[in-house]
Amino acid sequence: MGKRKEYQVSLISLGFIDENLHYGPFSRDWWETRCTNNTTNSSGLYPIRINMKTLVILQNTHFFITVIQGHTGFLQQPGYICEAGDLKSTVFNNPSGAVTTLYQQLFKSGTRFSGPLIMGHDKMEIGEQLLKDVNFRPFCCFIGKFWLFVYGVGISSNEQLYYAGPGFKSSFFYSIGVKKERTLFVQEINKKNATVKMYQDFELKYTYIGNDPNDVWRKVGILQGYRGVDIFGISHPQIQTFIQTLLIPKCLPEEWHIVNKMQALWNYHLRKYTLASIQWNEFFNEWYSETRTVIEITTSLKKLYPPNYTFKEREIRAWRAMLSHVGCTNITPYKKDTSPYEFWTRSGDPSCDRENLHFLYISGFLHPFPGQYCGDGDIFWNCFHQALEANKKGYDGKRRILSIIAEKFSYNVLMEKLKVAQGSILEARKYARINGPGCVIIEKPIRKVKRITSEQKQQFDSFFQNKAHIIMSSYKTDAKTGQPVVYLKNTKNVLWEKFKETFPNGIKRTTFYTQLMGNQYIYREDLGGLCSTCSTYGYETFEDITNLIKEKINNAELQDIFSQRCCFLKRYLKREYEEHLVVTDHGVISHDPCINHCLLYAFGECNASHTCICNGCQEVFQFFQDLKPNLNSTYHEEIQEYQDRIFYYLAHQTRKTYLNAQFNAALLDLNKDGGLLVVDYKMKVLLKTACETKQEFFGKKGWALHTVLLYTKPKDSVEINIQAIDHWSTDARQDAWFSASSLHSVMENLDVKPKWISIISDNGPHYHNSELMIIMSKWYEWYRIHVKKWIFLEAGEAKTTVDSHHAQISLSIKRYIRIGGEIQEGSDITSAIKNIAGTSVAHIEPNRTKENKGKSMTIPGVSNWFEWSWPIEGEDAGYIKARAMPNIGNWTSFSPAQIQKFAKGEVNQPSPQISESTEPKSPWKIPIPHASGICPKRLPLQELTNELQNRKINYGNQNKRRKLVEILDKELTHETLENKGSCLRNHSMSHKEYTTRPLDATEFPLSSGWARKEVQKYEKKGSGKRIKKRILAILEECFLAGNVDKSYRMTAQDMWNLLTLKAQEGEIESSDVPKVTTIQGWITRYAAQLREKSAQKVYEEAN
Repeated sequence: MGKRKEYQVSLISLGFIDENLHYGPFSRDWWETRCTNNTTNSSGLYPIRINMKTLVILQNTHFFITVIQGHTGFLQQPGYICEAGDLKSTVFNNPSGAVTTLYQQLFKSGTRFSGPLIMGHDKMEIGEQLLKDVNFRPFCCFIGKFWLFVYGVGISSNEQLYYAGPGFKSSFFYSIGVKKERTLFVQEINKKNATVKMYQDFELKYTYIGNDPNDVWRKVGILQGYRGVDIFGISHPQIQTFIQTLLIPKCLPEEWHIVNKMQALWNYHLRKYTLASIQWNEFFNEWYSETRTVIEITTSLKKLYPPNYTFKEREIRAWRAMLSHVGCTNITPYKKDTSPYEFWTRSGDPSCDRENLHFLYISGFLHPFPGQYCGDGDIFWNCFHQALEANKKGYDGKRRILSIIAEKFSYNVLMEKLKVAQGSILEARKYARINGPGCVIIEKPIRKVKRITSEQKQQFDSFFQNKAHIIMSSYKTDAKTGQPVVYLKNTKNVLWEKFKETFPNGIKRTTFYTQLMGNQYIYREDLGGLCSTCSTYGYETFEDITNLIKEKINNAELQDIFSQRCCFLKRYLKREYEEHLVVTDHGVISHDPCINHCLLYAFGECNASHTCICNGCQEVFQFFQDLKPNLNSTYHEEIQEYQDRIFYYLAHQTRKTYLNAQFNAALLDLNKDGGLLVVDYKMKVLLKTACETKQEFFGKKGWALHTVLLYTKPKDSVEINIQAIDHWSTDARQDAWFSASSLHSVMENLDVKPKWISIISDNGPHYHNSELMIIMSKWYEWYRIHVKKWIFLEAGEAKTTVDSHHAQISLSIKRYIRIGGEIQEGSDITSAIKNIAGTSVAHIEPNRTKENKGKSMTIPGVSNWFEWSWPIEGEDAGYIKARAMPNIGNWTSFSPAQIQKFAKGEVNQPSPQISESTEPKSPWKIPIPHASGICPKRLPLQELTNELQNRKINYGNQNKRRKLVEILDKELTHETLENKGSCLRNHSMSHKEYTTRPLDATEFPLSSGWARKEVQKYEKKGSGKRIKKRILAILEECFLAGNVDKSYRMTAQDMWNLLTLKAQEGEIESSDVPKVTTIQGWITRYAAQLREKSAQKVYEEAN
């Protein structure tokens, strides 16, 4: 190769850098390589600066070449103009064309010139001048099929992005499509996403946005053989090397004058942790200008800060990091616990300074505490050591002596000088803080704690028996108190405000919080585990919505907004919604102008107009309306399904609130002739222990336990008597016949039978069924007792006193086992629970012969009616009547002929085998709930007389407080029983504040009766999908394997997990996997079938 010709080139004007051009989409056209005279290899990219001008002399003629922005082809590329004398060339896209054209025009010659050489590309001095004020030099690297041009590098702590971050920019050319169109791909990493822009013929054609490089290139759909991080170039070794150099900035003392480097170090290490106003750069400049290389960091830094400024430990650590990365070294000759003073050097060879300081320190010439050195130190320590040795151990001896100096010296110094243990120093420091250094011990005052009065305790207990405030566990108890575990519906602070409002003269705030300590009162945000409906249609649905928002909404700000709204809506529906619903103490509701809170409208019985809506309740509609436009239309059907599930959950909450109020209403309805029965089954009682929870009971042996609570009110009494009748049985079939047999036993064994009764229970299939409703129609004939009504409560959390009774049974069994008893026989249950107040226990075995028990037909719509009645007088005598909700709506009547048709034959009276019942050891009584909230026993004498005078009650000359309390108590009970529509179920609900606005006809989409059971979409009996035969075979195999070997026994959740795994592996269809609740029901039925077959086989073999 011939020797390259050299030209005398001068740089006339440096020009300037334009950020939009030199670091923009087409920046690759504004940078070029330059080669030295000694090599042809690229030595980096140099900028083509706007208005840059060079001079070259050709044929004794001065040629000036100027760079401008744009040429005839494209405005975003550099253009070149050449001038010589009075002549001037047109704008070319390269310097060769500009110089050659003008030269040929002047000298009529065919000579051609190399533009780069004419502009001095081989002159390193010109190249160095062009790099002035250039903060970042782009570079190229080869990746697979193309050259990648990198014109911006940002860093982050994201390992998945190979520590690249916002500001990373790269581009490359690649041909796409059938026509192989040349396309410029411009890639960039931003704070929240990554983008790819495609330019063809200098025009933007396509833009793609993704969460990260891999995500955005999956959307582009080109070069799928490469990862997005590889196409961006951030994984390339050359780029990684560059990124690593940027992660932690460093410099040497010789570079302290370079502002950019020092500013980067300051931003990285110190800016967040110290004052922004200090002159930190002067600190380094002055130190570098001094001849001494060693400084003491604390003393030097104090000059930068205001007087009396206190350094934080984090701040000092940041200064240490800063000094380490600017080329300084810590040469302190002692450890940190010796002294807080530190010595640093900026010397390039710190070993000399370190050795000098170490020599001075060990020689005793360098003291770690300047100005505090005392030559008599040894005498002091010896005297103090002798004083310690001369005194006895304890707080009035060594500890008191050591407390004099314990706070003044470090642990290491005291341990070294006085030979004392670390624990002794700690106790001495505590002594000094409490009593003073070396002072006589202060006698601890005797603290006298006054217990709360019985009236205050009664107020507290009555408040936390209100179901508006708590949810009581039906099987868990507090190990310390023995009381049922209570789940709080609101935070303790909210409950305190309600308590203070209800009982203004009650216990104070601190005592209230103290009473809530321990494990009996528990607050949980998620109470879904207490109710399957709330869990499935409430908490799980909200969790699915939250996951959908996080996965399908890319905008982080929108994500946060909708997630917060979803969380608010979940909390509002569970804790605040029911507080807006008004029900009187006698279970009566009236019209509410707010359509969201009108229970009459919810149950389809309101004809009045509604003028306003509740902003809080309306969020259940507005949330989904706002969410749909922010999601792809493919998810609208899924969103609609979620909304329907939330509507079902809202209807469940509405029915539950209204039905729960019927319990107190039934209590207030009692008189001397009537009784209230509350019935429920307890979870199975197992061998030896009752500690297991519900999901552990399936397929295990044990005893069924049925409870009947009988509430009666003697004449002129202000208290209600409760008698608990518990029946245990080896018959595990909790069906209508078992329930009827247990109720038969109760009625037959009562000493004094009521003339009428009302019954309350949950709506489980063992009660809420056609067979039992038909059996109840015969009660008046069999027992001469009128069944006034049967109210079914909504499925869900514990609602009545029977749940508290079951928790007490669990605790009694645990105590019985703890003291050495065993639950091996059914009679052991009687021994364990017979001493519970007001409780009698008996053994029952239902008679299940075919003659006594036939199969009844299903009454149409039986599960939709929550109140049933059996009239014995008037034109409806002998009928069965049912309606959707208690106290409201029209009755649906079934004539005796229809009843006979449903019964499919004669209805037989139960005749179970019953053992003798135990007698209660003590009575169980509760007061009649007062709606006024006044506690007569708590009132002072003057307030008692005022209350009686306000009610115009003549109490004569009676001035004894006890008699006045009895008079007022009876009057309050009379008011509660007589004023059936004036008292709200929850006193605090009467003035619950909520914001409303005028009602728009289109704002409330739910029609009248929207909360009734029969109009609901979900949980309709018989509407579920049957389990496929293939799935049944797998479930049976799992169940039988657990029967053979207990170590293989699986819960319903375990079986569901196994089916899900098989669906993932392709063995079964995922749509065929049933719910966990469905599997639980199948386990119960299948276990009963196996037991029945086993018993039948034994019976046949015996005969």
